Amino acid sequence: MPRTAQKGSLGGVSYSPQMQNLGHMSAVNAFQAVANNSDRKLSSSELGQAGSAPAEKEANQGWILNPILDYLFVCGGMMWLLFGVTQLGVDSVGSSVNNQVYGTILYWGALIFGDAHGPASMVRVFGSSTTPKKVRQIVIIWAVVLVCVACVSICSRPVAQVFVTVTRLWAVQHYIAQTFGIVLIYCLKRDYKLSSVERFVFQGLMRTLMWCVFIRFFTFPEYGHVKDFMGMELPFYGPLPSIYAIAIQFVFTFFAMVFTILVGIHLYNKKQFFPLPALFAIFSVAAVTLSPRNGFYMLGVTFLHGSQYVAITMAYFLRERTLAQTGQIPRNVLPKIVSWWTLGWFGIITALGYVSAITMPLYWIKIGFPDTLVLCTFYGMLSCHHFLTDAFIWRIRDPKVRSLVV
Repeated sequence: MPRTAQKGSLGGVSYSPQMQNLGHMSAVNAFQAVANNSDRKLSSSELGQAGSAPAEKEANQGWILNPILDYLFVCGGMMWLLFGVTQLGVDSVGSSVNNQVYGTILYWGALIFGDAHGPASMVRVFGSSTTPKKVRQIVIIWAVVLVCVACVSICSRPVAQVFVTVTRLWAVQHYIAQTFGIVLIYCLKRDYKLSSVERFVFQGLMRTLMWCVFIRFFTFPEYGHVKDFMGMELPFYGPLPSIYAIAIQFVFTFFAMVFTILVGIHLYNKKQFFPLPALFAIFSVAAVTLSPRNGFYMLGVTFLHGSQYVAITMAYFLRERTLAQTGQIPRNVLPKIVSWWTLGWFGIITALGYVSAITMPLYWIKIGFPDTLVLCTFYGMLSCHHFLTDAFIWRIRDPKVRSLVV
């Protein structure tokens, strides 16, 4: 998400065909685990690489990176730590050492995770051999469509208001769908097999979380109306009858209770507890999406969603790069994080994020376009392009993607 988006507020979510990014993992038949070595013995040629060699025989780590990094940057731990710091009275404004350190963390977090996670999807599209040419064509066409929309939005306040509102709603769908996929990754990695009933309830939990946010957005002005989103007032499109909000909250609570009961039954029958990092991720995304659009929400945008995306994309990049070099897929990518590969990858996505989210908007402002329209338009254009791109590249039903993700 571009840095400009961090100055405003967001909202919205969806699943099934809608819950696409990383959430396509729900399409895996019977939700079978792929943690065993036999499932990982895909040849290099099968993954679009030259040569053929079995995947590296390592014990499944059960983590995307490692326990500490996963809890901090995939499950929302860093977000909660920084929120705790704010509760102690520390913020990014002031000349004290605490304020300066906190502000520095927010700045670099926004740059490395917020601004750069969108470009990370583009590097995945055009730098990965597992991306079909058709997907690349769709990504380019979608970029052209959004540029056309942006040309109108940057000159028309009403169009910009609608553009931003659509983006706000799509954003929460994107956040919840991504966490949905992350949860399934942990289940696959740990051989936690969900029954058809458990899958249905989990999907229902995430769907109703989305609809809670959607319906609230169109029911209560304090959630749908924004006085100052990057300098622009966003109107309230509503209200819906409050009975809808009450009903969806009841359904969400019902699914949450049933999900909890099923986790307990699964533990009792199979002596296997639902993966803790997955539960932590679910709790974190629910807290963020249901919160008012305040400082905590913006921490979640950067240190839950952004860092989560960077972590999974970096792990994918390192596995694919190692496969190309050695013919083996490493299960543990931690030793490969400290490498020139990683440094180069971070350098590229950070530079692209800075240019797209900061340099380009400043250029359009300098040549005379209203700063509010420019900031809001770039926020909508960059975010929506990332949302749809992400929906096409993380399809776990593709064995090439699945072997590198899980």
